[in-house]
Amino acid sequence: LAITLKLPDDQAMTRGLADAVARASDKATVQHLDFTTQAVALQEFARALKRPLADIEDSLVLQYGGRVRIIRGAELVARDEVTPLAAGTVRFEGDKVLAQALDDLLSDRGLLYFAEGHGERRLADRAKEGLSQAAEQLNARGFRTGSLDLAKPKAVPGDCQVLVVAGPRKAYEPEAEKAIASYLDGGGRLAVMLDPPDGVVPLADALKRFGVTVPDPKKVLEMQG
Repeated sequence: LAITLKLPDDQAMTRGLADAVARASDKATVQHLDFTTQAVALQEFARALKRPLADIEDSLVLQYGGRVRIIRGAELVARDEVTPLAAGTVRFEGDKVLAQALDDLLSDRGLLYFAEGHGERRLADRAKEGLSQAAEQLNARGFRTGSLDLAKPKAVPGDCQVLVVAGPRKAYEPEAEKAIASYLDGGGRLAVMLDPPDGVVPLADALKRFGVTVPDPKKVLEMQG
């Protein structure tokens, strides 16, 4: 656990929470990094995580193996709704948030394959259109991610927990559609995300068998702003 805080000690309940974890288990180590006095160490830490410095500011950073989970300070408190008759109260719920985050990191919830080969959004792409941030969030919550090239006819691997088809721009070959249909018939799970108005509609016949009708992306109204 690494905590990067600006708050003074008497305001940082998160600091005490992390120290309690370290006292409870010899398998956990805690490091505190102060933004005001340890700027160089923080920059090195951010580079090691391959994250911008702003991502770890005032945060609790959990690392286990190759997984990283970042919990922002605002996530550790719950605020009751403010009404005309009552001021909202703030509750520290860091223990619940930390327990869930540790459960995510220590769990293996299966392997998600992201389809490639037909212009889909890519896992390794860190640009705005890419899925690298989504992959990081999934990894932090106990899922493993991988790519599956559907341009080369093959069966969907048996260890696939979910097959994700994210924004294809080319039609799928009959062999690829047959492989996915077979995967679904065997109880597989599929997530399809389409990009109007430039996308295509793959798997239309397979989806119809499950009661899902997909409109032509070019006929979908795209709202801006």
